[in-house]
Amino acid sequence: MRRVPTPFGRAVRIRLAQLNLQQRDLARMLGTSDAFITYLIYGDRRDEAWISRICDALGMRAQDMPGDKDDRRV
Repeated sequence: MRRVPTPFGRAVRIRLAQLNLQQRDLARMLGTSDAFITYLIYGDRRDEAWISRICDALGMRAQDMPGDKDDRRV
């Protein structure tokens, strides 16, 4: 079964596409691993500080981000 990103993860993916960036580019910008970004996108980890950093890096507003992993489609 294919994993589904959280609402936050979907918003990040859309924004990366708008900026013509890939997830590994974001990881490099933030000084972390691509795997860690994946954990955040799929809701395996929930870290408000990192969500805020990602939003800042992508020009998004953290307070406008969709809810947490309980909002994830299954």
